[in-house]
Amino acid sequence: MVWLALISALPASARSAFFWDMAAGTRVSVDYIEFEDSGLGSPTQGDIGGQRSTSAVQYDFAVKGDWVLAAGHEYNALDIAVDPGETPQSNGDLHTLYLATRWLGKIGPGRLQLAIAPALSVSSNALKDNDIWNSGSRQWWGAATYVMPGTNVDWVFGLGHDYRFGDPRTYPVAGLRWRDNLHQVLLTYPDISMVRELGRSWILGFTTAPDGNRWQAWDKNLEESDDFRRQAWQSELYLRFGLHNGLRFGLAVGYHWNQQWKYRNQNGGVTKQAGDNSSYVGLHLGWKSCGWRSRSSGCDWGFK
Repeated sequence: MVWLALISALPASARSAFFWDMAAGTRVSVDYIEFEDSGLGSPTQGDIGGQRSTSAVQYDFAVKGDWVLAAGHEYNALDIAVDPGETPQSNGDLHTLYLATRWLGKIGPGRLQLAIAPALSVSSNALKDNDIWNSGSRQWWGAATYVMPGTNVDWVFGLGHDYRFGDPRTYPVAGLRWRDNLHQVLLTYPDISMVRELGRSWILGFTTAPDGNRWQAWDKNLEESDDFRRQAWQSELYLRFGLHNGLRFGLAVGYHWNQQWKYRNQNGGVTKQAGDNSSYVGLHLGWKSCGWRSRSSGCDWGFK
């Protein structure tokens, strides 16, 4: 197992930082969440709801350090019901596709993690014509973090860069990790996670993290484009069950707050609108490589 494996069973649907996700080793996962409609007030009347599906595959191997290669796809199908003058110029079908790599190595008393992921983030109609992609279509996610072992806790610090705040942002990563035989806690900015092992096959967890993104969205004629942005925070409670062959199933309930939307409307103006707090439910299906454990007593779904 990777020494820096902060959470060996990831949340069912929360958008945690990609560099924490990559600490989970070799895995395949598919997630689905259903958004409750979030009401919009003055000046825009209406609501925004919809669904999100994500899929990811990653492979963990060791060559002069610990390397992980990953690829993933996130699809948001938003149902946007607003005043006619505030209707987005693009439909609510938004995609983010990425490739990622992460290296982990021992530097001094601790471990250094370097991760980078180029991504394409556009409306669905733009996937049909790559000639129209521009600088706003492309994203660069990255991170450099260092984990220093302490007496009772591990200290984490570094920098991250992604779009979870609704815009491209570089931010500090700082906090601590603590674990014992049954619990694991990650308290960092901006990601928080707490996991409780319930026997050999069950895990109960809680996460809080930013949940925004930015897409380049085109009109139906593929002539004009602009940013489609969402800013939000989310908290999620999830329950996961794992089989000895590595299959895993999960259920989640979550809550979004501080939601902000920004997009170009059909009149050519820009709509900026706050959304009400809202909830969601999620499902998870995945497979995780268990290494030598699968040849003996089965897949251990704790974090040992």
